[in-house]
Amino acid sequence: MERAAKLARLEDFRRSKPACSASAMSAILQDIAKNGLPELRNRMQMSEARDALINSDTAYGQLVRFIYVIDKNGEPMAIPLACPFATFSLFINQSTSAGDNSFRAFLKQRLLETPPSVDRPWDIILYSDEVTPGNPIAPVNNRKFHIVYWSFMQLGANALAREEAWLPLMIEFSCVVNEVHSGLSQVFKECIKAFFQPGGLNFSTNGLLLEFPDGDIRIWAKLGGILQDGGAHKYVYMIRGDGASKFCMLCRNLFTEASNVCEAGGFLFDSFFHL
Repeated sequence: MERAAKLARLEDFRRSKPACSASAMSAILQDIAKNGLPELRNRMQMSEARDALINSDTAYGQLVRFIYVIDKNGEPMAIPLACPFATFSLFINQSTSAGDNSFRAFLKQRLLETPPSVDRPWDIILYSDEVTPGNPIAPVNNRKFHIVYWSFMQLGANALAREEAWLPLMIEFSCVVNEVHSGLSQVFKECIKAFFQPGGLNFSTNGLLLEFPDGDIRIWAKLGGILQDGGAHKYVYMIRGDGASKFCMLCRNLFTEASNVCEAGGFLFDSFFHL
């Protein structure tokens, strides 16, 4: 087959399939050329394979557990959570295919450069946001969901700028979170407590043992920071966020008393705008 015909065949193959990026399509085709087609490959079997991984046991138990919150009627409600100990240990154990370029090798380098200990723990950083699939201005969108990710500050800014360095902790539909008493505030509190369980898995006291070929390393950590935009501030801390004159709880007021913005706007609560 001439090259022009081969290119036409490739283009027809790509355009006739559901949309995915060119790099994703290239990776799929190269893997098939190297390893052949998987024996199981339909959508239901993909879901079955996902569930088998989720329900698999690790040294720290199953990947998916539940946090329990109180809904607006005072009844308990269960929300699924990716156990940070189980997911991180499994992630590191499976991150070996790239050899020296794997995340596992990078993590070990960072652990040796900045060794964690009980007295000098690493810093856990949490990120939360609300995601809106589909039409963002639709009057009702039941597909919206809240998501919480986590990582370590000691990985460095370059690593944290890549999504591969962040592990999912909690994903739940917004319509479900809205039924929780205090909304995302209560859910976020339980997410933090998942890292520091009294009498159980606790990053600050027991740490997490990571297995490496030339010696295991235990990592201790504490809550070091929370990364959010103004909307997430509003959901978690019940403040007005970026729609107000103080963009976060640590920001200084956007307006000063000398600006006279209260008089210009006809506000009755002048003291609200004081520094």
